[in-house]
Amino acid sequence: MKWLPFALLLLASPSAAECVTKCGLRAVGFDCQKLQELETRALKIFVKYVKEWTRPALCQALTGWRLEAHVPTALDELQCRGIKRWHFGSTKEGLPFCVSGYTRIANKVIEVADISLDSDTSVPHEFIHVFQYGLDENLGHCRWPERGLDAALLEITGKPDTSARACSE
Repeated sequence: MKWLPFALLLLASPSAAECVTKCGLRAVGFDCQKLQELETRALKIFVKYVKEWTRPALCQALTGWRLEAHVPTALDELQCRGIKRWHFGSTKEGLPFCVSGYTRIANKVIEVADISLDSDTSVPHEFIHVFQYGLDENLGHCRWPERGLDAALLEITGKPDTSARACSE
């Protein structure tokens, strides 16, 4: 709970005006210029690596989605030991399952732990899920390396995507 006042301050600050990207992604509390740059760069790189994807289709897939910051809880701090992850349940082995981003399809929200957009792969990673949903593709993490998605994420962020991935194919 020690992060709740910070999150409330962030949401109440004058710089927390809503940002809307060229593709129609909405966000509050994020640096609008950085978000637009990330969206533009990500679309360009994803279409370079995934031949069946086009910029207009990806942009349309982002329209109407919201990017939100996760508000950390005491359980997050206890289970995940850091402010850039949150507790999302448990693994089969009973260990904490901590995530840095999640795509909530039902209400079209991308929730991320790191709002800096500088050092994390979670926003571009979650973009993939939005694109998959918008293009009626199988959701999930199946065949990402073969499709070029891992290479695209590496080029976008400069880091390999190290998220734990389950594939149900």
